[in-house]
Amino acid sequence: MRYGTKFTFRFHTPVAAVEWGDVRVTMYAPPFTTHGYSMNQRLLVLPVAGFSAQGQMYELTVDTPRKPELAPPGYYLVYVVSKDVPSEAAWVKIQ
Repeated sequence: MRYGTKFTFRFHTPVAAVEWGDVRVTMYAPPFTTHGYSMNQRLLVLPVAGFSAQGQMYELTVDTPRKPELAPPGYYLVYVVSKDVPSEAAWVKIQ
């Protein structure tokens, strides 16, 4: 994943059909803990730029963070939240 670009991926859902307004995409930087203090926790909600349905398979395009100040380079967990139900996460690296 690169800064200031579009990122497209596919997902499916076994439940009722979803529409553009039913879907959000979050990008979560897992924190690290030292001495009982959790640091670097970060959650971004990525704007959905495109959405298309192909049966129960969906293609989703999101805008990536524009600059490293919003999301420092590294690994993040990306979730699709469909009708308030989060997906399993996928690891991505932004640079």
